[in-house]
Amino acid sequence: MAEVFERTLGPRYTPPPGSVPGLYRRIVRGYASGDLTAALSAARRLEVTGTADTPAHRYGRLLAAEICRIRGDVRQALRWLESVPADGVCPALRGWVECGVVALRHEARDPEHRAAFAAGWRVYERLGGGGTRHGVAGLLPRLARMAVSAGEHRHARELLADLEHRCAGDPDPLLAEARLLTRAVVAGDAAAAEAGAELARRRAHQPALVTACLLAGELGDARRWLREAYELAGPFDSAHLRRRIRTLMRGRGVSVPRPRARRETFSPTELRIIQLICEGWTNRQIARRERMSEKTIEDHLVRLFARTGCRSRVQLATASLAGRLTAAGPARVST
Repeated sequence: MAEVFERTLGPRYTPPPGSVPGLYRRIVRGYASGDLTAALSAARRLEVTGTADTPAHRYGRLLAAEICRIRGDVRQALRWLESVPADGVCPALRGWVECGVVALRHEARDPEHRAAFAAGWRVYERLGGGGTRHGVAGLLPRLARMAVSAGEHRHARELLADLEHRCAGDPDPLLAEARLLTRAVVAGDAAAAEAGAELARRRAHQPALVTACLLAGELGDARRWLREAYELAGPFDSAHLRRRIRTLMRGRGVSVPRPRARRETFSPTELRIIQLICEGWTNRQIARRERMSEKTIEDHLVRLFARTGCRSRVQLATASLAGRLTAAGPARVST
């Protein structure tokens, strides 16, 4: 909706930060940029904004569920997922999330992901060749990976053939990326995984890039790709994902980067807020600049104060300008 308004009304239009279009845009952009905390915060605000069952609300809930999955929070992921009807407006996108959440829920006792594959395949059969590009581009590569893990190689090849057919009549780069990653999974093609990673990098989508790097690292140059995945996953604030990457690295004989003492990479949103504070901006000005509410900016500052030990905006700015700004938590790494 925001894109339609912008194209119709011109570059001076910006969606109100507390509106449904503004909040949904923050979810999508935060998720794509790897600022999962900001995206999840916007999803929570969207729940109490506007009519609570619009397509924007449903898509927002699904992205919130995927963020919780990335962070290993099964309970919250299921809560978000179950708030979206299975027969709603975005079945393929919901199936993509459901497949991942089921895999997370049963990972300890179902390492072959049979339950996740079964859940995803039911969704795929209901689609009957339909589904939006974004939903299909998410569901089919993930489902193909589950199929291979479960030993369902015939179904995996069927998924690849489906994507090949879709790409033949549609040059959309998102579908091309999905086709490459599915080919990599089904055929063990490292070159396809690397090409898919470069497409994800080109569209600046951090979660997709991490997924592609992990696949490329499993099939090809483990040191290069798994280390990149490890670095990219830092700002996600996901101990679950970092543990998974470290396990893959050790399994492929790649040394895990050593943590530097008690330092952390701040999220892109936090870095912008810190920079604007250093330039003397008020909370209200920052909120307008970042298209957020003042309350959201205040929440960011409270977290920054707690993590850095600073007690005021002045201390935060002084520490940043002096190069002394550090935070306890997930570590920076040296390679």
